[in-house]
Amino acid sequence: MKVSQEGQITERLARAIDQLENSAIEIRLGGIYALERIANESEKDYWPIMEIFTAYVRKNSCVDSRLKEFSKTRKIPFDIQAILTVIGRRKNSLNHRESKCLNLEMTCLQGADLTDTYFEGANFINAYLEGAFLIDSHLEGANLSNAHLEGADLMYAHLERVDLKNAHLEGADLRAAHLEGADLKAAHLEMANLEWAKLEKVNLKNAYLEKANLSGTNLEFSDLKNATFKKSYLVGANLKGSDLKNVIFEGANLMWTNFKGSNLKGANLKGANLKGAKDLSFEQLSEVETIYNAELNESLRTLLKAKHPALFAEPN
Repeated sequence: MKVSQEGQITERLARAIDQLENSAIEIRLGGIYALERIANESEKDYWPIMEIFTAYVRKNSCVDSRLKEFSKTRKIPFDIQAILTVIGRRKNSLNHRESKCLNLEMTCLQGADLTDTYFEGANFINAYLEGAFLIDSHLEGANLSNAHLEGADLMYAHLERVDLKNAHLEGADLRAAHLEGADLKAAHLEMANLEWAKLEKVNLKNAYLEKANLSGTNLEFSDLKNATFKKSYLVGANLKGSDLKNVIFEGANLMWTNFKGSNLKGANLKGANLKGAKDLSFEQLSEVETIYNAELNESLRTLLKAKHPALFAEPN
C-alpha cells in the first residue's frame, strides 16, 4: 500500500513539474498549486519542492533577463507571484523543521505582494523589490544586503537581525517595523518613514537618512557613527546609549529626543532643533563639532557660549 502511494505521488510530482514548462499560464499555475498540495502531503518531497520553486523564480525573474522589463512596468508575472504566495504560506519555516535557507538571490520581484508571509533567513542578496508589499512579513535573519527596496511597504515587518548592508530603502515605509539588531551599515534610507520603528542595537554606521522620518523611534544602544541625518525628523526619538560620533544632524529636528549616555563627539548639529531634548548635557555638547544656528535650551546655550564660544561660529 505504501509503495503504491509513493508511486502515485511520484507520478503527480512529475506531471506537476512538466506543467511548469507549459506556455499557457493557467497550466503553469495548476502545476504550482499541485506541487503545493504534494509538499503538504509528502514530507520527503517537501524541501525538494521548495527548491524547485526557488529555482523557478531565480530562472524566470533573474536580474539579467527581467530587470529592464520590470523597471518599466513593476508588474510581477502571475506565476512568480503565485510561487511567492505559496512559499510564504508554507507549513514549515527556518528552524521549524527547515534547516536550509530559501535562495532568491538576484531576483527581480518588483511590486511583489509578500504581505503576511514567512521568509525567515531567506537569501535576497542583490534582489530587486522596489515597490513590493511586505506589510507584517517575517524576514527575521534574512540577507537583504545590496537589495533594492525603494518605495517598498514594510509597515510592521519583522526584520530582526536582518542584513541590510548597502541596501536601498529610499522612500520605503518602515513605520512600526521591527529592526532590532539589524545591520544597516551604509544603507540608503533617504526620505524613508521609520516612525515608531524598533531600532534597538542596530548598526547604522555610514548610513544615509537624509530627510527621513524617525519620530518616536527607539535607537537605544545603536551604532550610528558617521551616519547622515541631514534635515531628518527625530522628534521624540530615543538615542539613549547610542554612539553618535561624527553623525551629521545638520538641520535635523531633535525636539524631545533622549540623548542619555549617548556619544556626540564630533557630531554636526548645525541648524538642528534641540529644544526640549532629554538628558542632553553640557559635557556631551562640548564635544560636538558645531552647534552653529542650532536651537538650544537657553541654560545650555548660555553655559556653552561662555565656555566653548567656537562651537557657535559658522563652520568653514
